[in-house]
Amino acid sequence: MDEAVRQAILSVNAISAFNEHHGFEIAELSPGHATLRMKTDKTSLNHAQTLHAGVAAGLLDTAAGFAAATVAGQVVTVGLNTAYIAASVGPVFEARADVIRAGRTQVFVDAKLFAIGNDDKLIATANVILTKK
Repeated sequence: MDEAVRQAILSVNAISAFNEHHGFEIAELSPGHATLRMKTDKTSLNHAQTLHAGVAAGLLDTAAGFAAATVAGQVVTVGLNTAYIAASVGPVFEARADVIRAGRTQVFVDAKLFAIGNDDKLIATANVILTKK
């Protein structure tokens, strides 16, 4: 992957208030792939003390966006379909996103969210459609 693309993605993560608030960290970046991690705290949990669905969707969406950006440059999400499979408290979550197809104007990404420390338990999946800016 081009170093300028890598630096641009790292910069976007660093300046995003949402990503900073939830502690999103980029663990891996390669062409068509991104892995992000976050540690839970009380602001990321719901009333049942499990990971809030909105935070889970945000982590999946961000990982998908970064994976798409590795092959398409700047993108924005136009579709996010999330399936919640299991509840978890973490303490660490990892979103793994892979580009399925990068077309002329849209990028299709498959993302999975795992609870790390629980035998990498799959807790959510997402199909994400992004459009090039």
